[in-house]
Amino acid sequence: MSPSGETAASHAVLAASHGSGQMLYCHGSGRVAMAAMSWLSSRVAWSAPVRSRARAACTRSPGGPAACRAVCHCPRTLGTGSIKAGGCTLTVQVCTWIGSSAAGKPDMRRLGSCLAALHTELETSGLDFSDRRLSFERAEPPAVGGTDQDLPPWYIARHIWRHRIMAWLHLQAQVLPAQPVHGDMHWANIVPTSSGFGFIDFDKVMSAPPVFDLAKLIATGFFEIGAKVRFREQLVAQLVEGYTARRSLTTKEGAALEGLALLLNEETARIGMVYGVDTYREQAAAVAGWWIARRRRRATNPLGIRDLLDPAPAPLVADHQLPLWPGHDFASS
Repeated sequence: MSPSGETAASHAVLAASHGSGQMLYCHGSGRVAMAAMSWLSSRVAWSAPVRSRARAACTRSPGGPAACRAVCHCPRTLGTGSIKAGGCTLTVQVCTWIGSSAAGKPDMRRLGSCLAALHTELETSGLDFSDRRLSFERAEPPAVGGTDQDLPPWYIARHIWRHRIMAWLHLQAQVLPAQPVHGDMHWANIVPTSSGFGFIDFDKVMSAPPVFDLAKLIATGFFEIGAKVRFREQLVAQLVEGYTARRSLTTKEGAALEGLALLLNEETARIGMVYGVDTYREQAAAVAGWWIARRRRRATNPLGIRDLLDPAPAPLVADHQLPLWPGHDFASS
């Protein structure tokens, strides 16, 4: 379930599995989920116990898995429609569920491998999304005349990492091949299954370099924001290891990933400003502060993934050094 013409501040994903049970999966507000469940109930035969559990779960929690889970590894669409909730029109798609009820710590390497497999399948699918190209609406720069203290963190980060951003723009235009990609890869669209991970909500499929999906997931899902921003570098390394075990990434793609992660944070700030979402602006400012500090500490490898793509060369020894001038001999120096 996704908003039509509105930001995705609150949305729900509905899935109903026929057979041993039925499922309502919610991501967003319980109020919106309740409205969606009412719509679903008029179209799908819910049993009274399942309806009761789903209603209780929607009331109890602002979002998350609710009701009875049933594993169905071949999802199919059961129906589509639209509802009014929260002052906006929401498009609803009901499909059989692909998830698993097994709880546990996510395996980042397996997730990376599943994402690489998805990209491989999309690449060979023959689908053409060349009319849906990746583009960014850049956030408006601050008004001229302000002091440095008035500049928002995302703008400072944009400036000091401008070479990474320009590298991405150059690579996208001239080097990196585009193919169909998911386009909205974040945790709410990733579903654990008995064999790995599945992916939902393909409404933003586009033609772009596959590294975009990785950058989107890293930029939105691996920064813990509290009193201090924490980047889950070890988990990112595991994610990239799993991905590259199935689908290699070049150093150019690694540079593009870094530039994309910066642009995606700027995009979060822009959406926050355009739609007046304070949490987006605060998140973008916090992550931008991390990028600013990172520029001073680790300018050449901010995300800690370069060593996974291009191992550092062995240090030069005297026998391998080039002569400083014609006829120069290091051995006799």
